[in-house]
Amino acid sequence: MKVVADTADLHRPNRVIGVTSARPHEGKSLVAANLSEMMAISGCKVLLLDCELRNGGLSGQFAPKAKGGLLEVIAGRAAVKDLIWRDPTTDLEFLPAVKVPVERDPITKEELSPAVLFQRTQLTPMGLKTLLQSVHDAYDYVVLDLPPITPAADVKAISDLVDSFILVIEFGHTSRQAVIDALNAAPPVFEKLLGVVLNKAPPNELKRLET
Repeated sequence: MKVVADTADLHRPNRVIGVTSARPHEGKSLVAANLSEMMAISGCKVLLLDCELRNGGLSGQFAPKAKGGLLEVIAGRAAVKDLIWRDPTTDLEFLPAVKVPVERDPITKEELSPAVLFQRTQLTPMGLKTLLQSVHDAYDYVVLDLPPITPAADVKAISDLVDSFILVIEFGHTSRQAVIDALNAAPPVFEKLLGVVLNKAPPNELKRLET
């Protein structure tokens, strides 16, 4: 994928790469992590962002003790450099996303509605744009582990900030129509599609498809 990113379109950069999927649980976070680690091992300066603000899957793996991350940076409460986790083996740098806890209204003391919590965990284009601008000169690649295209609208909302997308599809799980529907819901992903990863495919099944 790094070679593809370097050569796919010489007329525009491919430095900010978003990894997404049509639906949840297709393995895109692992793909984003593996891609970032391979780039780092090859000698590139890479920053991996956990943009799964509702789940924080990669943060639990890479930085389980993190007290702050992407949300704090986007809100202007912290600088990227103060919250980065670094892998000493690959030199990959990672900005976690601390899962938003269940909150209560400060006046009524009641739990906030799901709609309010959803709003607070949305990726804001302006905040993410400021973050990406602040790290632009420090990294060769910035890889975003994004939410799935559906059911949230986060990916479409921030698509202008991403140079290219990688779409992860789980073999034998996600239908062709589900992929079509997801891409129709977010046309910029299709327009900037760098490649598709067929994930969790048994080797024997792939051999059968080749014959």
